[in-house]
Amino acid sequence: MGYKRDGKKLLHNAAEWAEWRTKYDDLIASSGVPELVVSDADHWYDFLDHGILDHHEDPLHFSIENLTVRQQAFLLQLVGTEALGLNSTVGLELIADLISAVKDCYRE
Repeated sequence: MGYKRDGKKLLHNAAEWAEWRTKYDDLIASSGVPELVVSDADHWYDFLDHGILDHHEDPLHFSIENLTVRQQAFLLQLVGTEALGLNSTVGLELIADLISAVKDCYRE
């Protein structure tokens, strides 16, 4: 049985995960997130909770720091589709990074 976070049901079975992946495939590709991170809901939630794959093997040592500002913006959109959403570790980091990038643009 699935559980809820912030009133929204988390993706918890293979069929729901496959549907989410199909629906957001273009956004996933544009975000630059490696396949391993979105290989299943467990990996995805691990990434959202920790900003890295903390509880899974990750030979790439992926983090949002590996992404361009444009990719981070796409990832923020993707994170916003999720029950964890912008309150996740990754969501909050992306918001802070993108605000900083905008400030840098105005300084130049």
